Amino acid sequence: MNNESNLIQQHIKTMKEALSSATPGPWVDTEDAVRVGFDKECSWICQMYDHDSESGEEIEYENMKANVHLISNSPTWLQQSIEMLEQQQREIADKDREIERLCRIEFPRQPQKQGGWTINPDYLELVRTEIENCYPADEVPDYEPSWEQTEMVLLAIERIRALSHKEVSTDVQE
Repeated sequence: MNNESNLIQQHIKTMKEALSSATPGPWVDTEDAVRVGFDKECSWICQMYDHDSESGEEIEYENMKANVHLISNSPTWLQQSIEMLEQQQREIADKDREIERLCRIEFPRQPQKQGGWTINPDYLELVRTEIENCYPADEVPDYEPSWEQTEMVLLAIERIRALSHKEVSTDVQE
């Protein structure tokens, strides 16, 4: 897990702790306040007005309704954000595992990396199968990679591997 991922996990943990320690909802927007419940048993979360000490009249604040809307929806929006972040973290982890798997594949390079690759039709069939596996069954494109496209992909992967190896080597030296 990298540093950014650790920060995201810590942020998620902080948000969950804040949600679990807050007054349970649902929080209700009453246009000038936020409360839990409607009847005599309601709990006030906050109010967005005050009373003039001399006249006793209610003083409304600028952006009062917008503030009430934001505050009353915050627990729900926060929970939704946590769920989206966690889903994205799972998807990133899945992609990282897939990249790791692909980086371990041995490509049919000729000895001493001279003269390109030794590619047979069976290998192209494997590439086509991998492409098909990336799509839902009803959306598989009618696609057969050419020799040139396969070589271009292999060259790109070889370059990525070289760069990845260089980064790993650099990280180990530090």
